[in-house]
Amino acid sequence: VAYPGTETVAQIHSGIRGMVKGVIPLTLKQLERQGLNPELARVYLSPHAKDFIMDETERSEISELLKDAPEEIRSEFKAYTAENQHGRLTMNLTQFTLHQLMRSGVETKHIGVSPIDTFADASVYSHFNSINAPGTANGRIAIAVGIKPNRGDTVQ
Repeated sequence: VAYPGTETVAQIHSGIRGMVKGVIPLTLKQLERQGLNPELARVYLSPHAKDFIMDETERSEISELLKDAPEEIRSEFKAYTAENQHGRLTMNLTQFTLHQLMRSGVETKHIGVSPIDTFADASVYSHFNSINAPGTANGRIAIAVGIKPNRGDTVQ
């Protein structure tokens, strides 16, 4: 998250558990309390697992977390979750994240999304390889966050 015209950037890392706990809206609300308007924020979703497939343990953990979650989080979770053909609960993390960003006041035109899926793309750190090919080499990703000169309304 970057705020043009300021020297403020923030990196929000939120997996499925953080999403259910509302890490994204809570962080943006904290930044807003510091005088940063979410409508001016520029956001880029770095490479991530686009769809999160839960095993039974994760499904149980998430169910417990949802019991204490606000209604809006529970309804968002339900909207972006479905059972796949193998009966496993799958969440579209990209859409869930986008929804939380927009609900927090970030404008759609100020959100960019990486095309890299770290679950499906074995050339980067791959959740797919760690699950389906244990013991194989996995790449790693390093993300750098910084400020570039403003070049208009596009995400930089």
